[in-house]
Amino acid sequence: MQTIDLAPTLPEFFGVDRTPDMQGRPLSEAFDDTLGEVPLRESALYGMFGGHVNITDGRWTYLRSCHDATNQPLYEHTLMPVHGRGRFAPHELVDAELADPFDFTKGLRTLRAPARTAPGFDPYRFGSLLYDLADDPRQERPVVDDEVELRMIRLLVRRLRDTDAPPDQYERLGLPRAPEEVTSAHLQVAAHRARPEQEAALGPAPRADEYPEGRLGLRTPLAVLLSDPVAVEAVRRFVPGLTDAELLTVRNSVSLLQLSAVTGQPDRGQLLALEAELARLFPRRE
Repeated sequence: MQTIDLAPTLPEFFGVDRTPDMQGRPLSEAFDDTLGEVPLRESALYGMFGGHVNITDGRWTYLRSCHDATNQPLYEHTLMPVHGRGRFAPHELVDAELADPFDFTKGLRTLRAPARTAPGFDPYRFGSLLYDLADDPRQERPVVDDEVELRMIRLLVRRLRDTDAPPDQYERLGLPRAPEEVTSAHLQVAAHRARPEQEAALGPAPRADEYPEGRLGLRTPLAVLLSDPVAVEAVRRFVPGLTDAELLTVRNSVSLLQLSAVTGQPDRGQLLALEAELARLFPRRE
């Protein structure tokens, strides 16, 4: 299932017809024995804002990174200028403008505002990646296969078109807007595999035993760490931008060490410097 399957599931439960533009399928179909081996969908599109845009066909999964290190153009399109953590700040709306409607906005124009990638979500550093889920279900060993990548890119472009992705998304990913226009020039996996920064990004994550456990430190849940104004200022000095990032909507249980293990940011250098500062500010009580 995908999140889009929740929308058609609710009308079905209450006996209401779903709207024609719903792309999801009711969850009841996932348990319908009469469908046999027929898959519910050809592919699934997933990802995170400003990060990789991904496609899977059940056998392969392809993670498409941005075309270059700028990760631009990147815009937020919204009918209501709020993030998960609160309203847009005034500086985020300085260059905002009205954009054309999407299919799913029912003719309403959206507000388009320039956006930046949250710290820790740098898709270019990881590069584009291809995994064979049959041989590597945990996605630990990326592979290079130009033929499969071409097929997955065409599938990705089809799904982007089906979901009415804005033109700037194609530009950010370095992709054409039609599947038939995809060529070998759009391949990225092999080229990105040769970059040293990708090798470093895919290396072992920091381990908890590398860092001492203090009263407040890298293992402290962010909700606790950032509730202390002194700790907040330390985090701002050593990891600029983190305290303003949208990813902090998940801060209740995640620590900085766990965040680094998942995203690669903060990096080891930042972790070591911040850990030393937190140890100085919040020494362990004997």
